[in-house]
Amino acid sequence: MKREAFNHPKMLDLASRLDIPQAHAVGLVSMLHNWTPDVALAGDIGKWPNGAIARAVDWRGDPATFVQALIDSGWVDECSVNRLVIHDWEDHCENWVRAKADSLGVSFVTAIPALKHGDDAGNEPPTDPHAEPPTDPPSPPRDQTKPNQTKPNQQECGKFATSPWFDQFWVAYPTRKGRKRGRAAAAKLFAKLPEPAQLEVIEAAGNYARETGEGPNDIPPRDAERFLKNEFWKDYLGDRGPDAGDGRRRRLI
Repeated sequence: MKREAFNHPKMLDLASRLDIPQAHAVGLVSMLHNWTPDVALAGDIGKWPNGAIARAVDWRGDPATFVQALIDSGWVDECSVNRLVIHDWEDHCENWVRAKADSLGVSFVTAIPALKHGDDAGNEPPTDPHAEPPTDPPSPPRDQTKPNQTKPNQQECGKFATSPWFDQFWVAYPTRKGRKRGRAAAAKLFAKLPEPAQLEVIEAAGNYARETGEGPNDIPPRDAERFLKNEFWKDYLGDRGPDAGDGRRRRLI
């Protein structure tokens, strides 16, 4: 943890929320940053329950209260894919952590906010009835829900393929036999989706990763290209309860 974090207002805020001395708050954050590289190198500590996070830093109070204080004070971000992510982990972790991630090919994650349905449509401001119409009416806007109206050029495909959204999808998507295949093909399919759908695909990939595995009794994940084709990813949207794997939703077989 960097020296300037000791007296940072976020540290004082954490101490205030938990009603503990500042030195105790410094110790909690230091232990959290020390524990993260061992169990969540990418910064996605939300894979572990709140109780594990609290015990890892020796917090003896209520785990939910502790985690919420970390969120409210800005040390941890909520994420629709990974649940909890260390805030700006790539910037705040030590150099050896970045070197380890680079050697293992691990990408640091950033929090993806939950997509609120209705945020992308129906929120246009009311039209002013007294406003003068433009002399030359603009051309009808392109319908962003139909990505194939024009064929994206190579530059556009490249822009989406290297965007944070696709990187987040690729990080969330499960491995098969320790590898992820078909990145280029998946990037092209991903680029054809409008941005709201791209955020939903990231959420679906996280759900799919939790429901697949490489054990003898697990359903092995398929390549990302097949996951994106024919909207199979939509079968993995929404809250996935304990009965999500009972076969009522389509599977990639």
